[in-house]
Amino acid sequence: MTIDITRPRSIGSKATRIRTDNVFDKMYPPIVNALSAVHWSPLNVAKAAADFLASPGARILDIGSGAGKFCIAAGSLHPEATFYGIEHREYLVKEADRLRAFTRLDNVKFIYGNVMDIQSENFDHFYFYNSFCEQVHLWGRIDDTVNISKDLYKRYRAHFHAILNDKPPETRLVTYLLVLILITRLITCFFMAILSFPSCFQSGKPLHR
Repeated sequence: MTIDITRPRSIGSKATRIRTDNVFDKMYPPIVNALSAVHWSPLNVAKAAADFLASPGARILDIGSGAGKFCIAAGSLHPEATFYGIEHREYLVKEADRLRAFTRLDNVKFIYGNVMDIQSENFDHFYFYNSFCEQVHLWGRIDDTVNISKDLYKRYRAHFHAILNDKPPETRLVTYLLVLILITRLITCFFMAILSFPSCFQSGKPLHR
């Protein structure tokens, strides 16, 4: 897969072409690059998810966007949509903003906050890379700079479900490395057994909390 990761600065100039995760990740400083294999979406996953989520004018939110890899890759592939990332580690938001400025992608935006700050009416579709995992598993944690607890996990999950409950049937959600046992109102298919496309919401009872 090849993506043009920067827009031309002037007519006749060339964009930087990224073919591998290793090349993409080298745009980050070493401390952020080192997190990529576990915490940032692989480019083939980002492309598959973005292809499914994007449409003209769509506002797509990555919940727990980390250093912004999904949004940057997706935004470069789909200029017709706007990709937002929300992340509760401020230094990662700053790093994502730095890369967004470098790539000159005006359809990519990053927000400092967590899932509790999301207003459902501001977004059409969602990408979710199991960002609540660190609340319940030690091995899923990036660092100790944010509050971690099972109570927060329950609150975040309930709020995320409330967001989904508030959305219309055409809403799309892509999850990565997540078992959708508690999201019962979704129609699901799988890609590589770990990337799932719950393509729309079924009519009926609300999501379980």
